[in-house]
Amino acid sequence: MKILHILTLVVALTSARADLTITQQIEQPATPKPTLVTMKIKDGKVRNDINPDMSAIIDIKTGDTLTLMHKQKMAMKIPGDAVKAMQEQATGSNGSTGELEIPAFKPSGRKETISGFECEEFTAKFNGQNVEVWIAKDVPDSDSIV
Repeated sequence: MKILHILTLVVALTSARADLTITQQIEQPATPKPTLVTMKIKDGKVRNDINPDMSAIIDIKTGDTLTLMHKQKMAMKIPGDAVKAMQEQATGSNGSTGELEIPAFKPSGRKETISGFECEEFTAKFNGQNVEVWIAKDVPDSDSIV
């Protein structure tokens, strides 16, 4: 089964809400609607909004994660050491070193303007799935963001 991931980066440099905003649209053949994930990074915290259903707020220094399930009006907090233990268990069970495997992306030759930025498409195979990523190379003040 071919799963198509489209990653669209939108950088909001002068936003009052975040220092950096990344928006991803993930499309899968088995799912009728794409999953929209918005990541906002500011002051050592990351907020991931997944569709309108769920949000996760992560403290970068401690790893503490607060997950908000909006429809259920529920919240779940996981301390950073528990998150780290779960990650170690997941990576340790398959003999992995725990390092993130980064697929070899190659340019596809496709170019588009996304949210006012000139973007280029790169593709790769990851875990047996086709992945497509759109990257904007000429983002103003990108050195200060990185």
